[in-house]
Amino acid sequence: MGGDWNRRIDYDFKARSLTANGGFLLFVRFLKSLGFDKVVKAHLEVKRSRRRYSTVELFTCLISMIVLGVERISHRDCLGEDRAFLQMLRLERFPSASALYRFLRAMYVFNIGQMARITTDLLHQVNGAFDGLREVTLDLDSTVLTVYGKQGGARVGYNPHKPGKRSYHPLLCFIAETGDYLYGKLRKGDAASATGLIPFFKKCLGRLPQTVERIRVRADAGFYSGAFFDLLEARDIGYAVPARVTRRLGQRLTPVSYAPVAADIEVGELDYQATSWDKARRMVVIRKRLTNRPDPQMPLFTLECYSYQVIATNITDMPPGKVWEFYKGRAVIENRIEEVKNQFNLSKIPSSDYMANACYFQMVMVAYNLTNWFRRLLLWGELRKAEVAILRRKVFTIAGKLVRHGRGVVLSLTRAFPRQEMFESVLARVGEVSLQIG
Repeated sequence: MGGDWNRRIDYDFKARSLTANGGFLLFVRFLKSLGFDKVVKAHLEVKRSRRRYSTVELFTCLISMIVLGVERISHRDCLGEDRAFLQMLRLERFPSASALYRFLRAMYVFNIGQMARITTDLLHQVNGAFDGLREVTLDLDSTVLTVYGKQGGARVGYNPHKPGKRSYHPLLCFIAETGDYLYGKLRKGDAASATGLIPFFKKCLGRLPQTVERIRVRADAGFYSGAFFDLLEARDIGYAVPARVTRRLGQRLTPVSYAPVAADIEVGELDYQATSWDKARRMVVIRKRLTNRPDPQMPLFTLECYSYQVIATNITDMPPGKVWEFYKGRAVIENRIEEVKNQFNLSKIPSSDYMANACYFQMVMVAYNLTNWFRRLLLWGELRKAEVAILRRKVFTIAGKLVRHGRGVVLSLTRAFPRQEMFESVLARVGEVSLQIG
């Protein structure tokens, strides 16, 4: 190993206007191209007594903290002393932690709807300009957010990883084709998966772009509900939802005619009417020969030498094997939810106030969508599908220094950054986004 390790390196604290977040300039420019501040100003009104910062400024600060991975509001110091970062946001000073907490606690139930409209407005704007979606698949799921304090609305409920701990149980809907978050709701921890499902899904439908002509739905077994199926069928929406295999249904599985689709896996179908339904529905059955190695993707229901999965569906233009393949595609929603919880830090519930937490949930989802559009519209290759933790390391983290030139300022970035051409190309694409959306 070369070099003189005995050489003394001195240090001082005299450098000014340095930043580790030089690449975040790309994200800020992207927000501007979307007209983000105008959309927030048009929809979000928070009644506050202190107004040193505008609602748009406080909202943008929180979104920036979430995107950059600041785990808690109390950790805002890592950005608050970054003069270059403040210049990007056009701020003289970064709001204190107490100011950000007050902003959250000043929110009411109507602010949840306002932030949902921010999401919808931007969603229509982006997809209308670039995709013109005609067919969409909506993936529905719920997740558990365990809490360790006295957060309002947290209850003891279904919590497989922390049994007996209090939690929230949010409901979420994503558009599979784009990865966009469509709508969601923070619920109390003792809510079942399907609690409030019908009104929730109607709100999801109301937030879809008007270009959509065909809708399909995928969800897990917690959404297996005759009333839900009735709604979907009445609106000509195709669905694939795993059934809860009761003893009565289980007795119907053995006589089914099966065809092989993979090693040790066969599929078949039958019509089945649950006791609470007024008609029979198509059931696609997947069975796998039991081995000594359990398959985590298959359910626990076993019969003789097979494990079974049953999927309720009204999709008639797919054979059983295709229905199974279609349903398996929803596994990606679990990755998106894990990214939201662990990398956008939704699991770090910030307040003891339920309403503040419900609003923060919507902020996290706005930050997720903005990041999803950033990577989908501006990046390419492996970065286009990269999780936000990778974007922080490979795109946003660039050493730089704010330098004043005459009446202007320049963010001078390190020449050691290995993706300079990428930076320039993304900056050019931001201009194209502005032209197409504007």
